[in-house]
Amino acid sequence: MRAKPLHLLLTLALWLVLTLVLLSAVFALALPLLDEQLLTSWQVQQAETSRASINLTGSETNLRLQIAKGELLLETSAFSLALSRALTILLLGGMVGAIIYFLRQLVADVTCGRPFSRRSASALQKAGYLLVTLPVVLYLEVFARFYLFIPGASQNSEFNFSHIRLLTGNGNDLLIYPGFNAGLLLAGCFVLVMANAFNIGAELQTDSDEII
Repeated sequence: MRAKPLHLLLTLALWLVLTLVLLSAVFALALPLLDEQLLTSWQVQQAETSRASINLTGSETNLRLQIAKGELLLETSAFSLALSRALTILLLGGMVGAIIYFLRQLVADVTCGRPFSRRSASALQKAGYLLVTLPVVLYLEVFARFYLFIPGASQNSEFNFSHIRLLTGNGNDLLIYPGFNAGLLLAGCFVLVMANAFNIGAELQTDSDEII
């Protein structure tokens, strides 16, 4: 694909991502104000028995927990939880938007015929760091969302770095395993290597310009 159409495509993608992020955040905030339930879920495994009832101490009246097809589903109309969901959407969406923005800068330099520049190398480096950070944030977000959304989470669970054990009080403990996207981590490492290569190319380009 030529550089100009790719630059246009990335521009459209950036605006689309930003629009969807803002609309999603507003939608999350609007649900409790409209007296609608906010839904969130975690992938779970049953630790012991096959019973599906959940009895947690300290559960709020405006919150409902249930298990369906290996998922722990939570419905709530609490505004504080809607606010945390909106902030999470803005954080993750902002990171994705920033990655697209930096890649767009790189393509703009390619379009101008100067791909090996300090700006291109810096843009690639920033995109690489964001790609490396994104799977870590997604991993930790599962823990943060659990302890923010589940009432009395610290009393009703056992924390492990690899998973959370939800103590239901009826012998039907649940294990929550946050997924880790190794593909994003590898992509980030690759982009950082490319950023180093572009940085070397920028130095060679500067030396060449000085000679000329």
